[in-house]
Amino acid sequence: MPATLPTVTSEGYRFATAEIARGIKLVSGLTAVPAAPGWLAVGCYSPGMARWLAEAIVEENVEARAEGANLLVPVGASYTLKGEIKNVITAVAKTTHYWREHMPTEVKQTLELQARLGSVKEWFTGWLRRKPQSTQPGTPTS
Repeated sequence: MPATLPTVTSEGYRFATAEIARGIKLVSGLTAVPAAPGWLAVGCYSPGMARWLAEAIVEENVEARAEGANLLVPVGASYTLKGEIKNVITAVAKTTHYWREHMPTEVKQTLELQARLGSVKEWFTGWLRRKPQSTQPGTPTS
C-alpha cells in the first residue's frame, strides 16, 4: 500500500486518480475506478487475469495486487505525470498487451482454473473453521 494514506479530496489526488484511470482506459480498454484510499481498482475479465497482471506489474517495480477480478494499482496525491502516473499506466499497458497478444489460451485457462481452485480452497477452509468440533465419547455436550 502507498506509504501514507492520501487525502482523497486533495486536488493532487483527484488529478492523479483521473489521469491514471484515463491512461489505463486508453492503453488497455479496462476501466479503473477509485477503491480504498491509495488504490484504483481495474476491472479485469477474470480473477486469473487480475492475479497474473498484479504479479507481472510487481515485476515492473510498481505496487499491485489482485482482489477477485479486480487489479489494484496505487495512486497518490504526490504522483506526477512524468513519474508515478506514467509508471503505473506503462506497467498496465505492457502487461495487458502481453496478456492479450502473447499469452497462450491454454495458459490463461490454467491461470483461471488456479484462481477458481483458490476460491474453493478459501471457501472450504472457512467452512472447516465454522464447523463445530465433534465431541469425544463420554464428553458432555451443551
